[in-house]
Amino acid sequence: HDCTAHSVLFTPGPNSIRPLFIQTDTWCSSGQFFPDGTLVQTGGDYDGFTKVRRFTPCPTDGTCDWVESTDEFLQNGRWYATNQLLPDGSSQIVIGGRSVFTYEFIPANGAGTTTLPFLQQTDDAQNDNYYPFVHLLPDGTLYI
Repeated sequence: HDCTAHSVLFTPGPNSIRPLFIQTDTWCSSGQFFPDGTLVQTGGDYDGFTKVRRFTPCPTDGTCDWVESTDEFLQNGRWYATNQLLPDGSSQIVIGGRSVFTYEFIPANGAGTTTLPFLQQTDDAQNDNYYPFVHLLPDGTLYI
C-alpha cells in the first residue's frame, strides 16, 4: 500500500522536494524531535495504531527515509496523542489519545503504561482532550 508523499524533504534554494515513504497509516499520529534531529512519530490509524517510526535527517543528496520499528511498539494504540521530549533528552513521554487515558515512554522503560485520571475526567463529546497540550517546565515537570 502506497503512503508516499505523506511527508517530503524540501530544499528551499532549488525549491525541490523528495517524497518520503511511510509504510503504515499516520492519520492523527503524534511526534517529537530528539536533540539529534531525529523525529519519532507514534501511532496513527488502522495498521499504524501501535507503530513507532523514526526519521533521521541526512544531507540533501542523501537517501534517508522513514524507518518503522519492527521490535518497538506502543503498548496502547494511539491516535490524537501528544509526545513530549523529557529533560534527559533520550526519552519521550506519549500521553493520551482517543479513548486512551494513559501515558507511556519511548523508548519503553519497562514500567508499562500508567493511567492519568485527568485525561478521563476531561473526556467529553467535543473531544477536548485530543492532542493534549503538554509543555516541559524548567523544573522538569510537565504542564498538561
